[in-house]
Amino acid sequence: MLRFGELARNDFRLVIFETQTMQERNQSRAAFIDAAKFLLAKSADLARRAAALLRAKPSGRLLARRSESPHRRPRRN
Repeated sequence: MLRFGELARNDFRLVIFETQTMQERNQSRAAFIDAAKFLLAKSADLARRAAALLRAKPSGRLLARRSESPHRRPRRN
């Protein structure tokens, strides 16, 4: 079955797949789309962007450590 899909995250960080129909201007009714597009809000992918920042440059590591809560930071010996 051909579908248009959209991914969304709920409060528990689970991904929900919702199917939707899409109507083109030249169609009399909605049709299922065969090339699915997975859309995510950029703000929903904070973990991937933070990891990319840490890998990209050393100054990103320093910024990430400063923004962490001191209670969540591991102790150094």
